[in-house]
Formats: sequence, C-alpha cells, structure tokens
Amino acid sequence: MLCNRCRPNDYSITQKLSVNFFKDRFDSDPGLVVEQFRKGDERAFAWIHKFFWRQLIFFAKKLIQDEDEAKDIVSDNFVKLWKKKEDFAELSSIKAFLYISVRNTCFDFIRKEERLELRKKDFLYLYDDTEQDVLGLMLRTELLYEISKEIKKLNGKPRKICELILNEGLNSDEIAKRLNMHIKTVRNLRAIAANQIQTVFLKKKLLFFALMVWLFR
Repeated sequence: MLCNRCRPNDYSITQKLSVNFFKDRFDSDPGLVVEQFRKGDERAFAWIHKFFWRQLIFFAKKLIQDEDEAKDIVSDNFVKLWKKKEDFAELSSIKAFLYISVRNTCFDFIRKEERLELRKKDFLYLYDDTEQDVLGLMLRTELLYEISKEIKKLNGKPRKICELILNEGLNSDEIAKRLNMHIKTVRNLRAIAANQIQTVFLKKKLLFFALMVWLFR
C-alpha cells in the first residue's frame, strides 16, 4: 500500500484490489507497467512504488544516516515521478530518475545540515551523471541491498561483524577493537558469514552478487 505522501489520490477498496489483480500482469510485462503509468494508471504507479521503495530507502539511509528522513525523501521523489509520468518510455528510465533524484535530495539535506564537506569525500562516486556512472550507482545499491537482506538472516557475532562492515565501513582491526575480540576471530567469522551469503546467491543463480561478496572477506 502506498504511503500518504506518495499517493496521487486516495485509493478506493476496489482500486486496492485492482492492484493485486493486475500485479501478475505487470510482473510479467514491465512494458505494460510503463504504458499504463504514462496514462495515469494508479495501479501501475503502485507497482512501481512497491518495486523500488525498499531499495531507495536503503540507498537514502546510507547517504544521510536518518531512516525517517530517508522515507520522506523517497516519498517526495515518488510524487515528482508521478508529476512527470508522461516523460518516461522505459522502466530503466524511471529507475534512473528515482535514483538520481533521491541522491540529489539527499545531498541537499546534507548541505542544509552543514555536513556536506565532511561526508563529500565518501560519496564522490555518486556525483557523476553519465549513463555508465548512473548504472554503476544502481548496481552498487542493489548489491548492497541484497547483501543487507542476507546479513539480517545471520545470527550472533557474524551478523554484528557484517553490519559494522556494511553500515559503518569498519575493517577487521576496527571491528576487533569495537567488539573486544581477537583479530583472527573476527577474520574467521567474517569469512564464515561471507561463505554463507555466497552460498545463498549461488543457489539463486546470482553469480555476480556471489563474486562481489568477497568484499566481506
């Protein structure tokens, strides 16, 4: 269900049921989603919202470290998307628009909070708008999002170690000090967690994601 800030109009019960009815059709035909979205079909908008919402929240939260503000930013940019619905011919264009718009809004938020210069060096890879860089931005976000979902399924110390790597960018030495653990123990648990996540991706036939999990080793 759409949040209040990103819903173009109030949905009736019939419209909500229609979203579920059309979901299978949209899942199998992204082109139909875009076609209907351009016509102002709120069922298509709901599908797009659900498809990108969690990844965009993850992306925004990584930038501004504030989950509530991240949700507001993403919601506001879905409103912008709806207002420009006739401008998009492909789902990939919608995706690129959302990522770039959310990124820019996050930078505005950081700038207003007078934290831009302190954090700018950490996000230099986000500043370019060439097609290659935008694709890289989306791929990186999707990779980290999928990894974060698998990390939440881990237990105990392996999960904590991976969360410190993903959320705070700590290395093994820093994690050992933070958790008061021996460095070899951290490295061993880190490798175990990476193997578990890799196995999941391989079973899902996500070979590229499985290879990229080496960054946790």
